[in-house]
Amino acid sequence: MQNETRFLLILATGVFGILNTEMDMIGILPYMAEHFRVTISEAGLLVSLFALVVAIAGPTMPLVFSRFNRKTVMLAVLAIFVGGNLIAAYTTNFTVALFARVVPAFFHPVYCSLAFVATLLWVPSLPVTERLSYGAQVQVLKRGDVWMAIVAVVFMNGAVFGVFSYLADYLGTVARIPATFISPLLFAYGTANVVGSYLSGRLLIWNTLTAIRAFPVILALLYVFLYFAGDVRLVALLILLWGLVGGVNANMNQFWITRAAPEAKTFANGLFLTAANVGTMLGTMLGGWIIAAFGMAAVVFGGIAFAAASLLCLRTREA
Repeated sequence: MQNETRFLLILATGVFGILNTEMDMIGILPYMAEHFRVTISEAGLLVSLFALVVAIAGPTMPLVFSRFNRKTVMLAVLAIFVGGNLIAAYTTNFTVALFARVVPAFFHPVYCSLAFVATLLWVPSLPVTERLSYGAQVQVLKRGDVWMAIVAVVFMNGAVFGVFSYLADYLGTVARIPATFISPLLFAYGTANVVGSYLSGRLLIWNTLTAIRAFPVILALLYVFLYFAGDVRLVALLILLWGLVGGVNANMNQFWITRAAPEAKTFANGLFLTAANVGTMLGTMLGGWIIAAFGMAAVVFGGIAFAAASLLCLRTREA
């Protein structure tokens, strides 16, 4: 029991570190736009380009560095991230900041695959009992149902992060929430994410298809209510509910792709990471375009469009 608890704590620490690397930019996006004197949609490139690079590097970079000493690679990757963050913190040039943000993203999958010094020291040996060749796993990409699941996950993740990427600025400029209250709301969203992640397992066990079908509908309705919400308390409640739904999203996405390729779970997990990051990139880019064309308040319609597209993909996948 003690070893299981330690293992869960290691995984929790790893997830926190990995996601914080990618998502910390969202909370300070308005300040980045102000600092570099760019529009909020242009600042969104700090999120979308990072996600795009992770999606590209995910299937390849861990293999490239698999032959080297893990500790050496881990320290090198950490140094790259530290260097990139320092450059981004002190530069006054937006292009340089983008470069400092994108380059470390190439090594993000390497960092994930090595899983922290803690994994190396404390996670017990997990020998492979049934080995499936890489070529055999890639064969799942010949199936139409797998591609439909991938596209569905792209849209599902884009529906969440296409709006969430601009949440801090939305709360300040549209919802008129005081700056001192925005950070606690973002923290509440993250806490609700944890709860939603826990609930998602129970929902999938209860009724898999119903839970997955309901996700894009509930998310779209939340965006509609958020668009018309004029009361700060109502906005806060919607943010909490959105956090719950966002937490459910990640587990459902991973389940949906794994369900499509149960014989290649390891490869399917890589497909999930790539599809999720492509969704984040596309959703953030669409959100930025909508903001530039129609204003910040309209960004929720990008999320609604992606949610509708994901529902269509899910229905097609089931047909």
